[in-house]
Amino acid sequence: RFDKEIVLDAPSFSARKEILEIHTRGMPLSSDVNLDEISNATSGFVGADLEMLCKDAALISVQGLTSQEFVNYDLLDSITISNANFTTNCRLKRNKI
Repeated sequence: RFDKEIVLDAPSFSARKEILEIHTRGMPLSSDVNLDEISNATSGFVGADLEMLCKDAALISVQGLTSQEFVNYDLLDSITISNANFTTNCRLKRNKI
């Protein structure tokens, strides 16, 4: 049984940017990725939402290869995650909220 309820606000702009930096560390980001823009567009997202946004953006970037009949595994090293992968995914998630 819980006697107290703790309410936490959603992360601020700078906190969301820091969370995105943590979750995109090690990801092959394209030069057009703008974490400031993504942080601004994700107002109201919590850490778990931002984590899934990053993972889904990575999956979207790979989808083009997996939708083909034959996968060219040599192209896997050239995959980068673009800003469009994030913003498209962000719009989809925003509609679900």
